[in-house]
Amino acid sequence: MSLRESIIELLAFNPLHTSHVKAMMTYVREMLENQSQSQQYPILNLYCNWLVHPEITKSAAAFDILRELTRAICDCNQRGKEAGDVWRHIINAIGIPALRQQLIAFFAANSISDSGFEIDDRWCGFANLMFQKLKDKRIYVVKKEQSQLIADLATSMGYPDWAIESLSITAQGDGLYWDISCPAIKAKNLKLIGPLGLI
Repeated sequence: MSLRESIIELLAFNPLHTSHVKAMMTYVREMLENQSQSQQYPILNLYCNWLVHPEITKSAAAFDILRELTRAICDCNQRGKEAGDVWRHIINAIGIPALRQQLIAFFAANSISDSGFEIDDRWCGFANLMFQKLKDKRIYVVKKEQSQLIADLATSMGYPDWAIESLSITAQGDGLYWDISCPAIKAKNLKLIGPLGLI
């Protein structure tokens, strides 16, 4: 059975299970690598890799997420209510809307129909299962140049202590939350978390 056929078979399960989601994203990852399309679908590739590794440290897409989180937080600190909904900015920076778009585009390009991810309920069900598999897994950067670029961005926006250092997914009760860390939070021994928005 081909990778494409395996994905189609998994998508036919209703309801999906976390094991289906992890297996499907593993097959997607293999297809991206085999077709040299990882750079064409950077957020999709990142999430595929994140599912099979306890941490992500050397990904360009992970660096982009931490940089955009820094930009979003500093912008909201700077402009207050004028910046709009900080939660929405964070969800966009984490790449959830982009992941959905790239997954739909990848399926269309490979003639994988009927994923149903255009439908909010189906997408939310899938994404919730995926994030359950990402619990307690972390994204951060180890390259000093990348850390410096994030720190420089925060400093240029007037909030040097808000350079985001890591992103992880945590569970609180029955819910799943993003958890981001930066010097301003660590200095006060606090946590900065918020609910995952899947649409």
